[in-house]
Amino acid sequence: MAENHNQRRVLVADDDLMIRKMIIKVLEREGYAVEEAKDGADAIEHCQANSFDAILLDMMMPRIDGFHVLEWMRENRPDLIDRVLVMTAFTRTAAEQANTEIPIVFKPFDLHDLVEQVRERVEMARNGSAAPDGPESDASI
Repeated sequence: MAENHNQRRVLVADDDLMIRKMIIKVLEREGYAVEEAKDGADAIEHCQANSFDAILLDMMMPRIDGFHVLEWMRENRPDLIDRVLVMTAFTRTAAEQANTEIPIVFKPFDLHDLVEQVRERVEMARNGSAAPDGPESDASI
């Protein structure tokens, strides 16, 4: 099957099946080609073989957590770092201390806001521009 190079590609990496499927459904409705990873090891496998316009990365996952995925990206795929949106249920302080340069989406999140943040990441990836400093989301579903 030939890949549509104009299609916006997103990776959703979250070990919670319900959250992952909900995000995928919403993003596919918005016209994104979405791949899913059930844990950090799976996310790394996807990133080794593919490029994405945006990556939604949960921090707390089995086998390999989101922190280690980010570490792997910095060493092996630094081109993907600006495309990451971290998703976490950590307290705001803990999450910000752990990862200040990457936008954080706090769980529970607002789906509309999540789609907007994905759209921003995709536009930046397509335009080759750096990530803006924007507010994090902490609105609930």
